[in-house]
Amino acid sequence: KPSDPNAAGAEGAEGKDTCTVADLQVTATPGEPTFPAGQLPKFFATIKNPTKADCVVDFNTNQLKFEVFTMNNYERVWADTDCNAPEVTGDVTIPAGRSVNYELEAWSRTTSAPGKCDNRQPVSPGNYLLYAHVGDNTSQPATFNLG
Repeated sequence: KPSDPNAAGAEGAEGKDTCTVADLQVTATPGEPTFPAGQLPKFFATIKNPTKADCVVDFNTNQLKFEVFTMNNYERVWADTDCNAPEVTGDVTIPAGRSVNYELEAWSRTTSAPGKCDNRQPVSPGNYLLYAHVGDNTSQPATFNLG
């Protein structure tokens, strides 16, 4: 279960002269509120640096990851890094007071788990929660529906 993002100290980071991954404000956004049957969902992550210092993030150790959970029983059904290499690697500088945006082109609407990439099952229509992570820094959940 994702940890409370406020516990990481992102609140009050605006005045800081230093920046760590815990200071970043991570936001997950589905491309649509509802994806009709047959449409592959797109997901977006916005990573904002609210501090007064540039933030150098090593995405090799602080992986950018999208995760999807069912809303009704909070079951983890998929993450983009379960079966694919991370989209972003190496050091990325997020300038002070600025945001960077990342897009996940298409989720196959099938299940996955770490190392379980064979025999992936289609997920059911319904309501889901999307999270974006940068290392241990987790976004608030964003809701979306699959038709």
